[in-house]
Parts: sequence; C-alpha cells; structure tokens
Amino acid sequence: MKKFIKGQRGFTLIEIIIVLAILAILAALLGPQLAGFLARGDRASYDADKRTLELSVMAYYTADPVVREWPIWGPDVGAPYDHDNDGNLFDHPSARNGLIDIDRLVAAGLLADDAAVRSADGHSHRHRHATSEGSYIWYVADEDGTIKSMFWDAEDKDGDGVTTEWLGDGFWGVYP
Repeated sequence: MKKFIKGQRGFTLIEIIIVLAILAILAALLGPQLAGFLARGDRASYDADKRTLELSVMAYYTADPVVREWPIWGPDVGAPYDHDNDGNLFDHPSARNGLIDIDRLVAAGLLADDAAVRSADGHSHRHRHATSEGSYIWYVADEDGTIKSMFWDAEDKDGDGVTTEWLGDGFWGVYP
C-alpha cells in the first residue's frame, strides 16, 4: 500500500466539482454538433446508395441494347403499392411494380453483394416486408430509369397519425 508523503494532498471536493461542471458545459455545447454530424452522415449514405443504384440499374438496362430490361421484381416500372398497409409489397400482383431486384444486380456483377447498398440488403428487398423504422426500399419510377425510395414509417414521421405505412420518395431523417 502506497503511503502519502507529508505535504502531498489529493484533489479537494470543490476542485472535482469544478472539473465536472466544465465537462458538463463542454458536453452541452458539443452534443448538438455531434447529432448534426450523424444526421449529415445518414444523408450522405442515403445519397451515395441512391447514386450506386442509379448507376447499377442503368448499366443493367443498357447492357443488352436489344432486350432493354429493367432489374425489377414486377412487370412494370412505377411505385410499389402496399394494398393492405402491412409492409408486405408482395401480397398483391401490382404491389411489386418497379421494386429493384438487388440479387439480379449482384448476379450481373454490378454490385459486390446485397450489402453494397446499405438499405437494400436481404430483408428489405428479398422478402419485401418492412420490419422496423428505417427500412427503405428502392424502385425504378419511370421508363427513364429514375430511382426513388420509399420509407417504412413506424413512428409517424409525416405527422398524419398513421404509424405503419410506406412514405414516398426522399430521405426521412433515418437511415439504417
């Protein structure tokens, strides 16, 4: 056990309280900045994933100039539609319109794997069913190859009082 040398002293209670107060002030000043960095990072990830899909889908479409086929699950381009609002986009024939088939892009070598696009991994696209806040799906919106997203709203982000619905194209402040 270490003994204190005469005249050596530790920190007083008031010194410790002052240091803690300074740390609390710094945390209060830096906390909102950190939240802003995280939000900008989520937005940048969303934009990067959208651009990755735009390039991959267009490369798939233009790979065979005769066939000109979109890498989608449904028969037509356009927004998928959840007929009974349960998150399942495959429970009705027209529900899957435009939904991008990530597996086809991977098989064609245009994406490294189904995790290349953070929100378009196995569950949100292979099973086409939303399970939690922050689930996005991506679809080909028109014959020009415009890529759009839909967001599974489990927390009423749009303020309409409905907490289980797909919201239209755009970044909704949360990204997986």
